[in-house]
Amino acid sequence: MKHHYMSYYLDAPIVKGRVFDVFEADEDAPKREYAFFFVHGGGWRHGSRQGGTHILMDELARRGYTCASTDYRLDAPDAFVQISDVRESFDTFVDMLLAEGREPKIIIWGEFE
Repeated sequence: MKHHYMSYYLDAPIVKGRVFDVFEADEDAPKREYAFFFVHGGGWRHGSRQGGTHILMDELARRGYTCASTDYRLDAPDAFVQISDVRESFDTFVDMLLAEGREPKIIIWGEFE
């Protein structure tokens, strides 16, 4: 199924950039042992989890992988805050996998722009 994902917001009320999307593995595909966690590029100043990444995450999910793609605050005062955003998304994704009884074997992947 094309672009079937769920967005998870880390704050209430919502804070722009503190969100990640999870693509569940296709039910018809054999479940893969590993999951993917993707961080978009953009030099900590631009970009989005929803760019070409969603096309890739959709294809990986179709092949049986559970995937997550995260954003971070582009207007943060420094990269340490942004790394903290990414880390919180990652930790939440790990907790989700553990709640499903899965071992958190995760391939972390990012891009440069």
